[in-house]
Amino acid sequence: MKRSGKIILFGISIVAVIAALVTASVIRASSVVGGLTVSINSRGYTALVSASEIENSLLEEFPGLTSSRVKDVNTRAIETFLAKNPYVETVHAAVSVGGRILVNIVARRPIARVFYDGSDFYIDRHGRCFPSKRTANCDVPVVSGHFRQRLKSNPAQLDIAQLAKDTLRSTYDIVNVWLLAKFLDDPVNQYYKLFDQIFVDENGDLVMQPRLGNHEVVVGAPNNLEGKFKNLKTFYSKGLPHAGYDSYSRVSVKFEGQVVCTKRKQIK
Repeated sequence: MKRSGKIILFGISIVAVIAALVTASVIRASSVVGGLTVSINSRGYTALVSASEIENSLLEEFPGLTSSRVKDVNTRAIETFLAKNPYVETVHAAVSVGGRILVNIVARRPIARVFYDGSDFYIDRHGRCFPSKRTANCDVPVVSGHFRQRLKSNPAQLDIAQLAKDTLRSTYDIVNVWLLAKFLDDPVNQYYKLFDQIFVDENGDLVMQPRLGNHEVVVGAPNNLEGKFKNLKTFYSKGLPHAGYDSYSRVSVKFEGQVVCTKRKQIK
């Protein structure tokens, strides 16, 4: 076969493939949706939202979604709607080759639960606050105490990261709590496994309660946390075993380079 003939044959093949693809695309677009699949990525933690909840909310917001034609499915609208869910961090929606709607969600993961002025809410690593959920609980530090600044009427809508960027509000107690909770949540050191409560005292000092042991740890302000916890770790591994685990009622790493202990009062 001459070269020109091969070129013509190749061109015809390309056209045929394109035509087949276009035909398949038209047929797919006109076909009925083949179902809905919602996947939740909880990143190894307890998700505060379930696939069934997401599916039910979608079917309520978009009636007839699973009986519509593929070409009528608005994946952008689905993403916009689900992004409003406080327990959803990111969402991606698409329609598979087989016509099935696929919704992939990364669940928002809390790092602390805050009790404030009769209400409670979660905080995530990004500084976003979102409502607690009565039907699900996460194993994160519980925060309470004397918050010296008044938060706006609905603290569950706070963006603490924005507060932290504001010169006048960067030292708010809620910002300090977030910074400490982020440090405790670090996957490398995983200090959150050691402490289950954070308390803000009258002076604004952060005080932690360990999961094990009958004492409290005073952190003070969330500055130089690496150094403070390094000192605390050294004290826990070398000092406390010799003194006795119930010897102290209070351990303070508030001041740089120091571990100050308060002996427990002996009951006579």
